[in-house]
Amino acid sequence: MNTSMIPLLILVPFLGFLLNAFFGRRLGKSFVTCVGVSAPLIAFVMGAALFSNLREIDSRPVVQLDADIQRRVYDAYSGELARYELVTVHAHGHASQRQILRVDLPYESFVQDALAKNLITQAELDDAEHAEPSERVIVAAGEVAPAAFTFTLGNWFSVGGFEVNFAFLLDRISILLVLVITGIGSLIHIYSTGYMGDRSAGTFARFFTYLNLFIAAMLVLVLGKDLLLMFVGWEGVGMCSYLLIGFDYDDKANAACGTKAFVVNRIGDLGFVLGMLCLVVLGRQAALGELGDGVFSLDVDFLRTLVDHGGSAAAAGEHGHGGGAAGMIGVACLLLFVGATGKSAQIPLHIWLPDAMAGPTPVSALIHAATMVTAGIYMITRLSFLFIDAQVFGIPVLGIVAVIGATTAFCAGAAALAQDDIKRVLAYSTVSQLGYMFLGVGAAAFGASMFHLVTHAFFKALLFLGAGSVIHACHSQSMSKMGGLKDSMPWTFKTMFVGAFALAGFPLLSGFFSKDLILFQVLARSNVEGASWVWALLYGMGVFTAALTALYSMRLIRMTFYGSYRGSGHPHESPWVMTVPLQVLALGAVLASLLGWPKFFLPASLASWADMLPHSLHAVVAAGPTALMDHDYLVSLEVTGIVIGAVVAVGFCALGFAWLWSLPPSEIAWERPVGWMRRLRDFLFRAWMYDEIVNKRGAQPAVKQLSHWLWRWFDDATLDQGLVDGMGRVGVELSHMARATQTGRATSYLRMFALGAVVLPLLAILATPLFTLLTAWFAGGGTH
Repeated sequence: MNTSMIPLLILVPFLGFLLNAFFGRRLGKSFVTCVGVSAPLIAFVMGAALFSNLREIDSRPVVQLDADIQRRVYDAYSGELARYELVTVHAHGHASQRQILRVDLPYESFVQDALAKNLITQAELDDAEHAEPSERVIVAAGEVAPAAFTFTLGNWFSVGGFEVNFAFLLDRISILLVLVITGIGSLIHIYSTGYMGDRSAGTFARFFTYLNLFIAAMLVLVLGKDLLLMFVGWEGVGMCSYLLIGFDYDDKANAACGTKAFVVNRIGDLGFVLGMLCLVVLGRQAALGELGDGVFSLDVDFLRTLVDHGGSAAAAGEHGHGGGAAGMIGVACLLLFVGATGKSAQIPLHIWLPDAMAGPTPVSALIHAATMVTAGIYMITRLSFLFIDAQVFGIPVLGIVAVIGATTAFCAGAAALAQDDIKRVLAYSTVSQLGYMFLGVGAAAFGASMFHLVTHAFFKALLFLGAGSVIHACHSQSMSKMGGLKDSMPWTFKTMFVGAFALAGFPLLSGFFSKDLILFQVLARSNVEGASWVWALLYGMGVFTAALTALYSMRLIRMTFYGSYRGSGHPHESPWVMTVPLQVLALGAVLASLLGWPKFFLPASLASWADMLPHSLHAVVAAGPTALMDHDYLVSLEVTGIVIGAVVAVGFCALGFAWLWSLPPSEIAWERPVGWMRRLRDFLFRAWMYDEIVNKRGAQPAVKQLSHWLWRWFDDATLDQGLVDGMGRVGVELSHMARATQTGRATSYLRMFALGAVVLPLLAILATPLFTLLTAWFAGGGTH
C-alpha cells in the first residue's frame, strides 16, 4: 500500500480551505463551489481506494498455531510468497503475541493449492470450520491480524523521554470514519451550494472555507495515532463548530449559541487533557521501570504496550479499587469520557447541541451526522483496550458510560416529543441516538456502536438536509406553520419518509438492525454474572426510548407533510442540487442495513454478508464478557431482541399514525395541551428544565458570584490596593521615616554612629554560633 496517501487525505480538504480562504471572495462562487465540493470528493475517492487495499490485504490467508504446517507452506513457496510475522492476536478479551505465516495469494486459491500439494489435509480444514478465527490453522488475515498502516511525517517535539510524532494510523476503525466523513460530507457540500446559493460571494466563500476546514480537522482526529495529535483535531472541530454555529454573527442570539457550544466543549476538553496527563504519568513510570528504555508517549501502540505490561485493570482484578497503575488508568478513562460527554453531547454536557441549530442547516447535518458529535464514540472505540477493564473504586468505567448513555437517550427522546422547531426535534433526536451509541460502547459492543454510527450518519444527514429543504421552501422552522407539503415537495417528502422510518427503527431499514444490535448486546450483558439487574434496567430504558423515537418520528412527518398547509406563501420543491443528495442518502439509509444483517436472516450462501461491519471490527477492538457466552444462547437472545425491537417499532409507528392522523394538529390534545398535559409538555419542551436549573440558575449565577469575589478580594483588594498601591504606600512611609532621621544636626549623626558601632559587633558575635549550628544541622540531614 502507498502509505503516502494517508496524509493526503487531510491535505486535500485543508488545501480547499486555504484556496477558498485566500481567493474565494475574489474569484467568485463558481471557484468556491468547484474547490469546496471537489476537496471532500477527492478525499472520499482516495479513502475508497485505501479501503479497497485494506480489504484486499485482509483477505489474504495466514497460517497459524501449527509450526509444521507453517514450515511446509514456507518451503513450498520458497519464501517468496510467504513470510513470517509476529502479531498481536486478540481473543476472548485477551491479547497474545503469535507468529503467523502470511501468504500473498487469494484465500481460495491458496486453500486449493495447499490441499493439492498435501500441505494441509481436508480434515484439518473441516475440524476448524466452526472454531473461532484465533483457533483455526488457516484463516483470512483480517480475522486475526488486520492490516494497519502508519505514516510518520517526523517528530513533533520531545521533552525528556516524552516523544510526540506526527504519525497517522490507517486501519479498519479509522478508514470507516474516513469514508463516513468524506462521503456524507461531500453530499452535504453539494447540497450547500444550493442552500447557500442566495448569499453574497464573500459569505458563500467563508461558509465553504469553514466546511473544508471542518472536514480536515475531523480527519486529523480520526487518523491521528497519538492522543495529542488526535486532540489537535479534537480542538479543530470545536473551533469550526464555533465558527459555523455562529456563522450569522450579526444576530446576537446566533453568536451566543456558538459561544455556548465553545464554552461547554472546553469544559469537556479539560477532562480530556487531565486524562492524557494521567496517561503521561503512567507512561513515565513504566518507561523508567519495567519497559526500561526511558522513552514514552501517548501513541496508541505505546498505550497498548502499557496495558499489556500490567497497567490494565485486568492486572488489577485484586487491586482495582483505586490504587496503583490500575486505579490511575481508571481515573484516566473516566476523565477521557468526560471529554467525550462534551464533544458528543451527553449528560451533563449535552446542553450545547440543541442550541447548535442556530447555524445554517447544512452545518447541523455536518455536525450531527458525519463529524463532530461522533468523536467521543470513536475515541472510546479506539482506546477500547484501555477502557475494557478500567475501574474507579471498583465501578467499571464502561458501566458508567452505559448508564450515562441510556439516561441521555431517554431524556433527549422525551424532549424531542415536545418540540415545535423541526431542527430542534432532530437535534434532541441526535442526542438520544448518541446515547444509544454510548450505551453500546458501555456494554463493550464496540462493533455494534460503530455500525449504528454509520447508519445514523445516513438517516440523520438525510433528515437534517430534508428539514433544510422544507425550511428553504416555507421560510419557517416551526412545524405548526407547515403541513400538506407532500404534494408540493414530493422528493423531499419521499426521502424524509424513509429517513424517519429508519430513525424509528422500522424493520429491514438500517436503524432497525443497528439499534437492535446494541440493545441485544445490552440484553446479553444482563445475562452475565455481576450487576445483571442494572443491565436489565438499561435494556428496558433502551426499549422505551425506541418507542419514544417512533412516536416523535411519526409526529415530525405528520406535522410537516400531511394535512393542510398552515404557513404563508407557496412552498415548492428544492432544486436538484439539493434533492439529489437527499435521494442518495435515502438509498444509503436503506442499503446500510446490509452491513449488519444477523446470520439467521440470511441463507448459507450469503452467510459471509452477515454481521459484516460489526464483525469486521471484532479483531481490532477489545472483546467484552459476552464473547465467552455460548453461541446458540447468544443467537436465541438476538432473536428475542429483534422480535421485541420489531414489535415496539411497528406498534408505536402504528400508534403514532392512529394518534396523529386521526385529527388535524389543532385538535390533537398534545399539540394544544391544557391542564396537566400543558405543564408536562412545557416541562419536556424545556428539556426537563436542565439548562435553566443547572446552567442559568446554577452555573451562571455561581460563576458570576465567583467572578465578583475574585474581582473584589483578589484583583482589587489584593493586587490593586495591596501589591500595587501598597508598594507605593510602603515607599512613602519609608521615605517619611528616613526623612525624620535626616535632621542636618551633627550630634544626631554621631549618636547613630556610636549606636551602630556597639550593636553591629554584638550581632556578629551572637550570629556566628547560630550560623555554625544551622550549618551542622543541614549537613546532617536535620538529625542533630
